[in-house]
Amino acid sequence: MAAESTSSQVKRGRLGLILYTPPSSALLQFGVELAKAALARGYSVHMFALGDSVYATTKSALKGKYGLPNVTIELCDLLAQHGGIEGGFRIDLCSTCYIVRGLSQDDAIPGAAPSGTHRMVELLQTCDRTIALVP
Repeated sequence: MAAESTSSQVKRGRLGLILYTPPSSALLQFGVELAKAALARGYSVHMFALGDSVYATTKSALKGKYGLPNVTIELCDLLAQHGGIEGGFRIDLCSTCYIVRGLSQDDAIPGAAPSGTHRMVELLQTCDRTIALVP
C-alpha cells in the first residue's frame, strides 16, 4: 500500500486573496495569517494587493513607516519560503495604486511587483476560491 501524501507534498488547489484594506487594518494581518494557513495545508496562494494595502509591500513599511513592520516581515518571509509560482505563493500589486501613491518598483519588497489588472484577471480565472478582504 502506498504511503499517504502529506499536504506539504501535494498542492491541493489555489486560493486567491484580494487585499483592499487600510495599512493598519486587522484584515491585512488576517490575510497574511490566512495565506500562511493555506500554504501549510498544501494550497498555493495568489495574493493581489490594491488600494492602501500596497503600503504593506514596501521597504519603508519594514522600517515601521506605516505601523506595519510585522505584516511586512511576514510577507517577506512567505515570499522567501514559498515565493513564485513554483513555491506556491505569489503577490501582485496594483500598479495604478502604486503610481498614485508615489511608489515605484524600487519601493517594493523583494518578490513583490506592481502589475496590471491582467494579473487580477489571472487570479480570478485560475484560483479555485477567491476571498476579497475589504473593510
